[in-house]
Amino acid sequence: MNINQAKQEIKNTVRAYLKRNDAGFFEIPVMRQRPILLMGAPGLGKTAIMRSIAEEMGVGFVSYNMTHHTRQSALGLPLIRKKKYDEWERDVTAYTMSEIVASIYDLMKETGLKEGILFLDEINCVSETLAPVILQLLQAKMFGRENVPEGWIIVAAGNPAEYNRSVREFDMATLDRVRLIEIEPDLPAWRIYATEAGVHGAILSYLNIHKENFYKAYITADGMSFVTARGWEDLSDLLKTYESLGIECDYPQIIQFVRDSATAAEFAAFYDMYKRYENAYMLDDILKGQADSAVRERFKSAGLDEKIGVIGLISAKLNSEFNEFARKRAVADRLFSMVKKAGDANVKTTFADEVRALKDELSRGRATGLLSDERSVVLNSAAEAAGGWIHEDIEGLRNKFFEFNEAVERDADGIRAMLDNVYDFLEDTKTDGTELVLFTTELSSGSRSLEFIRDEGYERFFGYNRELLGG
Repeated sequence: MNINQAKQEIKNTVRAYLKRNDAGFFEIPVMRQRPILLMGAPGLGKTAIMRSIAEEMGVGFVSYNMTHHTRQSALGLPLIRKKKYDEWERDVTAYTMSEIVASIYDLMKETGLKEGILFLDEINCVSETLAPVILQLLQAKMFGRENVPEGWIIVAAGNPAEYNRSVREFDMATLDRVRLIEIEPDLPAWRIYATEAGVHGAILSYLNIHKENFYKAYITADGMSFVTARGWEDLSDLLKTYESLGIECDYPQIIQFVRDSATAAEFAAFYDMYKRYENAYMLDDILKGQADSAVRERFKSAGLDEKIGVIGLISAKLNSEFNEFARKRAVADRLFSMVKKAGDANVKTTFADEVRALKDELSRGRATGLLSDERSVVLNSAAEAAGGWIHEDIEGLRNKFFEFNEAVERDADGIRAMLDNVYDFLEDTKTDGTELVLFTTELSSGSRSLEFIRDEGYERFFGYNRELLGG
């Protein structure tokens, strides 16, 4: 399955494992809660997706790379204790608490979260001495004599043997104790994540044309050549930062992330062309509906690769607008919930408590590293806005919220106007209609664009979608 399907399957599993019956016991007993084992090539985003699941579900998250652990750090260090048996006193070996289990208890203490996910990466690359410990963990949810706390779900991950020389093949006894989920590279699934994460438009446009270069791994005479989803995302961060600093980025830098020489060279050439399109087409004018005749004529006579590049540039700018709008809408939703609670109780006391709780959530998330950048922006923006309303009565709170929400609605109007301007430009410059198909497909493939269209409404998209894509 692809990474998005795996994410949903894991979320369903966590919900099922944490469900309790009327007596307060787990519906699925702990001994029957088989750990999940994610198997897939490196760089697919297994760790990132697990952290995302924990954040979305509001549970704790502790992550360990098992290749960095010894038997002692997993089990605990031995120590000598005296015990008395009848009239004899003897020295007996005991162990300190497992470092891994201790980390769970530390997180529970810091956050107050009693349930969570323990993620163990590269579990099939452990040392020979640690292998029996892993079998015990999968079978009994224990490290040595220490139980993994109740309410903590174990998810492990590993790479197939062809990608890692250190891999130890699991035997039947081990595989019989896990729920195996095999993950395959999938560009459409990754694009949903990538547009939401703001991956550089040049990368998304390039992969629209060269889908076969999204993920590859093979052996050459010079060693291993590979391209991974992680590599593209890391390259995206470098491109955006270099652009902000005015630093050139070419093949020598790209090959550090895209570890296949042919793909790196091809992308370097595409990226150079992409930047030239950005300068030539004055994209802000297109979004404002002010593209001049020279730009319209150039686009009309352009080849397919150039049109794909320009539409990719336009889509990247719109994706930034969609992402920013989603954050503002999330802030508005949070503020609405706070104002509603205040209106149902002692207004000033309740609202002050809500603001305090919001700031505590933000501080706790930052301290534990369980807060994504996007979630942090939402909570921080809500805290700043709500902090200025804390002395208002209920009528004042409602007025403040209406003002905030009206500004969000104006932003939605602005995005709809941009979409109209792009469609007008493409209608005016189209040759065979491919341009409209490409842009409508871009809108269809982004989670944030579809979210905006669904929630805020944009009828023109639905018309094109039916006419061009049969949707």
